[in-house]
Amino acid sequence: MPWIQVALALLQELNEDVRGDCIEQSPSSLIRSSELAEMLGGYTAVIATQLDSECREILAEACWQLNVPLFLVQTNGMIGILRIQYQEHTVVESKPEQELFDMRLSCPFPELQAAAGGIDLASLDDEHHSHTPWVYILVKLVQQFKDQNQGKNPGFGDRSWFESALEALRRNSDEQNFVQAKANLRAALMPVSRILSDEAQEVLQQAREQCSAHPSNAFWVVAKAIAEFMENEGEGMPPLAGKIPDMVSDTTSYLGLQNIYHAKAEADFNAVLQRVHATLKETGQALDIVSAQQVRLMCLNVNALRVGRTGKIADDLKLPLGQLTEKLGSWDAADANSAWVVLFHVCDAFHAAHGHFPGSNPGSYTEDVALVKEQFNKKVTELQIGDAISAWKTAHPETDIDDLLNELCRFGNSQLHPVAAVMGGIVSQEVLKVVTEQFLPLNNFVLYNAIDSTTMSIAPPPS
Repeated sequence: MPWIQVALALLQELNEDVRGDCIEQSPSSLIRSSELAEMLGGYTAVIATQLDSECREILAEACWQLNVPLFLVQTNGMIGILRIQYQEHTVVESKPEQELFDMRLSCPFPELQAAAGGIDLASLDDEHHSHTPWVYILVKLVQQFKDQNQGKNPGFGDRSWFESALEALRRNSDEQNFVQAKANLRAALMPVSRILSDEAQEVLQQAREQCSAHPSNAFWVVAKAIAEFMENEGEGMPPLAGKIPDMVSDTTSYLGLQNIYHAKAEADFNAVLQRVHATLKETGQALDIVSAQQVRLMCLNVNALRVGRTGKIADDLKLPLGQLTEKLGSWDAADANSAWVVLFHVCDAFHAAHGHFPGSNPGSYTEDVALVKEQFNKKVTELQIGDAISAWKTAHPETDIDDLLNELCRFGNSQLHPVAAVMGGIVSQEVLKVVTEQFLPLNNFVLYNAIDSTTMSIAPPPS
């Protein structure tokens, strides 16, 4: 059965279960029940909408303790917010915008070095000379540079030497393989220490500690094995992904080059797999908790490994407020939305004090405006953001805070279909990221303003 049919079937089943639960218990009573943790333990992610502040706090704490990703969604009139919470979310395929191929040009492995060394460019006819893969050309030049400089590795400052050497080897301007070689010089001059992204290096640096703390976590077991591989068989290098880009070449040469990279990647994968099995045996874990497919996938995407951590929802209003204060003082037009973050907290405080949301009672919404202003002033004092609000007013003189308070009351805690639809789309894509461990989820918090079609995000405080 196609996966989409499976997903739809599960959703239908879940929907029936939820309908059954809701007949017997309201969402608030479910959240307040003693069985909440047991109920949530089997879920991959939890989505909750339009909860009051007390229910949000209870649910958030339960999800935090279970490390179940929580997606809290609220809309009020023309404003929607999404708060994501998880202790830790590992990403195997972060899908960076620009795919970087690990070609090992600055430190070629023996098989690649031997294949490049076996090519005598001077003896080739023009046809084969113009179809020699640029990888071989740069590997030969890297070795030539080292021979002329007492084994010194080339660096970015040596680019002019390589450009001159390429021009000397090039026979005519139609040789596109030399054009590609010049375009890929950066890879040949890249220091070994920069082959891995900073984010991937950070993951591997945490691997031993995290694997010790979570010996049955497949991600950290494989990450630890990769880190150990780099210190031993890899000689400081990560396992090779084995992917090569398209390039000007004859078919035989391209397939031969592809086979060289594939064979090296396969050997590296097997070495990492052995280390995974050794770690599992040492910690008394079953070997089948980490599949060979997962090991291969992480070796293939080692440069795209990421770990995300959000702040705890219970800490959102702890002083100092960090990035919210910075956003309030920002002159960026989109950061004017930071005032709405404060107003959502004001809305919660108003509900706790008066038993209803601003403007939601029958009658004129204007009756609540003065009370909302009172709650706003209390919240500003409580959060110690008086100076930040003054900075906000200076940065955004075209917007009056009193107008926003009036709008909050006019919204009446209504859920407008267009705003809900946009927020539903945002939430669905973020849930898919978490479930599939692909792409990086939005960081911590996002606000959508349908009045002027802008968004604003707030990252968690540094750990």
